[in-house]
Amino acid sequence: IIGCSANSLSTAAAGSARRAAPDTDPSGEGTGSAQVRFHGGAEASAEVTVGANLLELAEAEGVLKEDTAHPFCRQGSCYTCELEVDDGSGRRWDRACLLAVPAQGLDVYVE
Repeated sequence: IIGCSANSLSTAAAGSARRAAPDTDPSGEGTGSAQVRFHGGAEASAEVTVGANLLELAEAEGVLKEDTAHPFCRQGSCYTCELEVDDGSGRRWDRACLLAVPAQGLDVYVE
């Protein structure tokens, strides 16, 4: 795990599926936007679409890098993408590949 820089978050390409999009889905998933705040190393935040996958966002922003010796399974069984997160209900460890960004946003703590 490496720290991310505020610059890497603010310069991501516009139109990315991980960035905030207008409300379109009445189910509540994938609609609206939420803040994801990265703590540890450089402090940074990004506005993303509610329901965006945290692993995809963390990889795109350089917060998590896949290790060729221990690749991400992307199914939740290997635990190599586990991060400390807080959605407002307290800190906990969770697998980024299984975590959709909630409407209330998310704090992510990286080493």
